[in-house]
Amino acid sequence: MAKISTKHKGEIKKLLREYKESAYDTIAAEMSKILKNYYPENPKKIGKRLLNKLFSSWMKKENEAIVHYWILCKLLFEYQYPSEQLDLEVPCGGIGHKASNQQGDSYADLVVYTHKDRRPDAALIVIEGKALGRQDRRAPAQAASYGRALGARYHLITDSEQFDAYETQPHPLNGTPIGDIPKWVGSKPLRERLSKKHILPPLTDEQQLRGLVKASHDQIHAEGIDPAKAFDELVKLFFVKVYDEQELPSVYEFSVLSGETADDTGNHIRQLLKKAANESKFKQLFSEPGDDEFSISNKSIRKVIETFQGFSFTGNSLIGIDAKGTVYESIVGSTFRGELGQYFTPRKMVEFMLDLLQPNRNDIVLDPSCGSGGFLIYALRKVACGIRRDQQNLPQHRIETLIKDFANDNVFGVDLSPRMVRAARMNMIMHGDGWAGIVRHHGLKLDTQAKHKNTAGKFTLILSNPPFAGYENDREILKKYKVGKNESGDIRGVNRALVFVEEIIDLLDEGGRAGLVLPRSIFENESHSFKKLREVIFDKTEILAVIGLPKTAFHHTDCGILGDLLFFQKRKKPRTDYKVFVGWANEVGYNTLGHNISKNDFPDLLDKYQKRDSNHLISVKKLREEDNINPWFYHPDAQKIRDSLNSNGSNTVPLTDLVTIYRSRISRKLLRETPNRMLKYLEVSAFDPNTGKIESEKIKIRTMGELPSRATYELSGEELLLLPNARNSLESKREVILVGEETAGYILTNRFTPLMPMVSAQYLLEILNTDFVRDQMILACKGAGSPDLRESKLETIMVPVPNKNDLSSIDGFMEEISDLTAKKNRLQQELLKVEDLLAKSLRRIIPA
Repeated sequence: MAKISTKHKGEIKKLLREYKESAYDTIAAEMSKILKNYYPENPKKIGKRLLNKLFSSWMKKENEAIVHYWILCKLLFEYQYPSEQLDLEVPCGGIGHKASNQQGDSYADLVVYTHKDRRPDAALIVIEGKALGRQDRRAPAQAASYGRALGARYHLITDSEQFDAYETQPHPLNGTPIGDIPKWVGSKPLRERLSKKHILPPLTDEQQLRGLVKASHDQIHAEGIDPAKAFDELVKLFFVKVYDEQELPSVYEFSVLSGETADDTGNHIRQLLKKAANESKFKQLFSEPGDDEFSISNKSIRKVIETFQGFSFTGNSLIGIDAKGTVYESIVGSTFRGELGQYFTPRKMVEFMLDLLQPNRNDIVLDPSCGSGGFLIYALRKVACGIRRDQQNLPQHRIETLIKDFANDNVFGVDLSPRMVRAARMNMIMHGDGWAGIVRHHGLKLDTQAKHKNTAGKFTLILSNPPFAGYENDREILKKYKVGKNESGDIRGVNRALVFVEEIIDLLDEGGRAGLVLPRSIFENESHSFKKLREVIFDKTEILAVIGLPKTAFHHTDCGILGDLLFFQKRKKPRTDYKVFVGWANEVGYNTLGHNISKNDFPDLLDKYQKRDSNHLISVKKLREEDNINPWFYHPDAQKIRDSLNSNGSNTVPLTDLVTIYRSRISRKLLRETPNRMLKYLEVSAFDPNTGKIESEKIKIRTMGELPSRATYELSGEELLLLPNARNSLESKREVILVGEETAGYILTNRFTPLMPMVSAQYLLEILNTDFVRDQMILACKGAGSPDLRESKLETIMVPVPNKNDLSSIDGFMEEISDLTAKKNRLQQELLKVEDLLAKSLRRIIPA
């Protein structure tokens, strides 16, 4: 960036003096003339918005304002930034000068954004302009502070004589010196390929990035290509982009030139992909047929090139958003939602888990079910940040070598899906390197080489979101695990997540840590294999923490399963008595659609974990006695319910003492023999949620053959209590319903448990709809997918009665209530008569 000329300084000062007495339009016209002299080939205008801000600052500090004007011209005419992406005097929270009209706010002189909306999260460059020839020793710290405060990737200090540009780094670093700030390319075709001397700006605006990725994916999908295949093609294009930035010399080849047709651009990019597959260090990536070819049109290729040619996909950003992570979260999460039970761990959750476990440069890291590699990427970022923070004595190239060595030698991922292996490898490439540690392999059949070449298969840090769905039936796999055998020791198929957890414990080295996202059933299910896994966890590890997640945590993935977080450390001889941190997150930094929100309990939980907050510490003895590590079981609200139950225990009896379960189920044989018979079918939605009355228009008429699998009970018309058994129904306070002869012949969904009352049905109806009983039922619900109240749990629900030793007292109690109600009604009638007489009397004595 050339220095400002003496002649240019004089012209600017002259304008400044004239501005104090002249109209804005006159000054703007004069400035346009000056700009045309200096930039005859690019007759842009600074624009009224920026000139107004510039002139107002001139009134306060003339010499500094001249530098601001010079920088502004350079940004517009030499670096080609649109004026909409520039702003002056931007408030921020950094250290430095305060605006005269604001108290406590620091202002950055100029800010360059990656988007015309100039959103706070889209800052790219922060520029601190000093008075002509007056740089001072505080300037680097001040500019770095502004850069961090605004989340900008770069910051710059200049007085027009000296020009110091930096890549912003976390506090307390003032930044990494760089030769220049990025040049703006945009999406329009270029006259010629841009030289590699120029730095391309990264994307720092997450909202903008998500929009660009979605538009690119939709462009490919619109060709009739299924979403998963469209994802593959987009990953290949991103790979060519990274290959261009990292491997090709001289100029940026990933670009569109003026005069090129879509076929010209497409064929050029196809050749680059072939070249990468055959000649580059990445050629091992192309192991599957078709990996080195595009299956999409040249038109779509060109559209994606135009969209991303002006941005950088490489480099390590520690400030602002993780652009590469956002790319993957955008396209991977939406593309594979629900497929094969796979889903991808939300980034906020991944960050929390790594922050809790604190990876270091000596860790050997593994994810045996790595998906797109989210855990591995954030582990790499955490370690890289630590190296930069702790090794400031080393030159920059040595620091980067340490980071690269860790990525290549200490980070490993396994997945059986070739698509996921490709995605994870590409993700690692975009974040630096380490892609060679990602292998295609069965996560439960890891041989020593696949585990780790130097550690005989042992790892010091394992992070994983193992498969929630599906059963493992391979006897060769199951025979290695305690959870793969029944009470008699015979091998039998089990939930695949159980086997993964036991495998992870075996893979850990002594003292190694693990952080896992697991279905809630693992924490509390009472069947043999689940109890056996908890026994293995207690016997081979020390539990560091269990964190309860809200039921909405995985809603945006369409996974349909509730999950929580488990952290433990491998121990040959675990202590028998120690404290486990138990925490609960009601908000996790994103909503049910997966969009980021400000509410996030993870930072507070991390702080409490690190401080060993006594309100969150529970003895492992208690967890083992309960054989329950579901964190929500130990939530204060759940404890209040149990305390309330204990305090009222002398007046309660099990629900099963008052009801029997209705067993009359629809005949499946009859379903097969008379498939066309018409039936009235009652779903949950057929009942008014407030009154419990059947809404006739919502009764479904179905043939035998059309009945869904949940159609279970054939009602006889006798008096029944219909108990909603799904946890979400109980939490929404859907009431227990009393039905009778009007339902004779109806078919009922199994989302109700029908109960036959052995005492007054009206009493049970009232008492079962109280918070005291409903809270117990919610607490008793089990299951990772759709938690429900199982029949076996009804005996644990305690119901208040007048006299637990004489259940017939209920009838007497109800008679007394009936008498009192009748008396109340009579008194109300008498009161109405008195009020009527009083009104008539008043009308006689009060004049009209």
